[in-house]
Amino acid sequence: WEVRPLTQQAGAPPSAETTLFHFDPNHATVEQLQALGFTTNLATRIDHYRQKGGKFLVKKDLLKIYGIDSSFYYQLSAFIELPETSDQKRTRQKRMTYAPRSTSVKTPSAKFDLNKADTSQLMNVDGIGTKRSQRIIKYRDALGGFIRMDQIQEVYGLDSIAVRKLSLESFIAVDFEPVTINVNTSDEKRLASHPYLSNAAARSIVAYRFQHGEFKTIEELRNIHALDEKTIQKITPYLTLGD
Repeated sequence: WEVRPLTQQAGAPPSAETTLFHFDPNHATVEQLQALGFTTNLATRIDHYRQKGGKFLVKKDLLKIYGIDSSFYYQLSAFIELPETSDQKRTRQKRMTYAPRSTSVKTPSAKFDLNKADTSQLMNVDGIGTKRSQRIIKYRDALGGFIRMDQIQEVYGLDSIAVRKLSLESFIAVDFEPVTINVNTSDEKRLASHPYLSNAAARSIVAYRFQHGEFKTIEELRNIHALDEKTIQKITPYLTLGD
């Protein structure tokens, strides 16, 4: 990336030191926009615009965002990774259209596996930036993998638009088997590390096991008063009795 110092920027303190780098306003995170010299309000406004389904098709579309000064825009213009005009956009789309017919039509295989996706794949989904992609992976690892698409609603910071688009652009393999926790050998800390089990629930499981011996069936969890039915249903696919 070409980086160029920017000494003055609209809406930011004159003393702020800023560097310019190439960016796509459709995907740049709030933090990246701020690093480019956008004020917090402007960066947030752009993010809200995208979350509501707004898209920047050409460079000057950025000027549609209320509060962006034209002089600031022209300082950024060379670094915006969008076409200058809609004609250039149509030309680029036309070149893509003339790709071999076998690859020109999207098929279900164009979707990505939600349980194997890395941050770069997740960030290709509109509304998901660096932080959100990291949160998705962190929550996925804590769970042991997604077994139902509606679980992405549980990821902190994902709004309904991002959830819907991620649901449309990814899938969960039918043969996916989540990482499980051995309910007969795991200690309290390991049990409580799962998002569906509180510290109190983990303590109760270990205490019950100490008093009654190993669990013969997962159904025995219903004997533990600290576990309600909803929790049992959610956690069951992530538990195993061992060999």
